[in-house]
Amino acid sequence: MLAARIAARASTAAIRPRMATRACSVATVRLGAHGPAEPFVGPGSKPGTIPTELEQSTGPERFEYLRELEGKEAFDMKPLEPTHMGTPAQPIVVQSVEDVRYVGCTGFPVDSHDTLWIRVNKEKGVDRCPECGCCYQLKRVDPPTHH
Repeated sequence: MLAARIAARASTAAIRPRMATRACSVATVRLGAHGPAEPFVGPGSKPGTIPTELEQSTGPERFEYLRELEGKEAFDMKPLEPTHMGTPAQPIVVQSVEDVRYVGCTGFPVDSHDTLWIRVNKEKGVDRCPECGCCYQLKRVDPPTHH
């Protein structure tokens, strides 16, 4: 009986493929080959000094700070100016660097109803406000730091 078990295990082990193994050091080298990081990580401060905002900020905060130093806006925070009632044939175009953007609709004319947040999706095409029927369409644009 024991011999039958050992033979059964040996036969299934021969059929089952072995798991691929790779040293972690190889994965680290491959992942580390992306080149220098973008300027979204500051250099840090020198030992014994208090860091400035430029030296210690990272991520979106650093991006916003660097754009402010250049005299440019980091994020488009201006409201949409609806010049017409968006229709399926002529929707209000919303620009975005992503495939999805949230738009606050207040109706047409402006302030016709309370703000309703609509998820405008690139794949869907035209999205409509459930309150007033105004249509919005997403237009994808490249980010300023696109590489």
